[in-house]
Amino acid sequence: MYRFVRVAALVAVFGIGSGCGGSSEDAVARVNGRLLQRAELEQRTRSLAVENLGNVDWSIITDDVKARLRTTVLENMISQTLMVDAAESAGGRISDDQVELEMSFARARFPSRSDFEK
Repeated sequence: MYRFVRVAALVAVFGIGSGCGGSSEDAVARVNGRLLQRAELEQRTRSLAVENLGNVDWSIITDDVKARLRTTVLENMISQTLMVDAAESAGGRISDDQVELEMSFARARFPSRSDFEK
């Protein structure tokens, strides 16, 4: 599943277009016709930086670290959008196994269970 999400991220990033609600000029990706907006990506990226790096000045974070944080956040946004779409397509029914699989991917991004739960 994770590999699918990474592929979907690449497809979505290069599939930006107009006519999908919101401003396509401010979009960073399009997933199943939904635009993911740059402002939300930036807000979530800064939140992730604070969670992982502490309350450091954003301007001193290297471009490489910022790019890696943005990639992680974008992959999460795409994954969330795909999960919402899957839930809507299934009439709101997702199996417990599917939920646990997605949760395990989310937990794997944190060094410990307590960090994940925060």
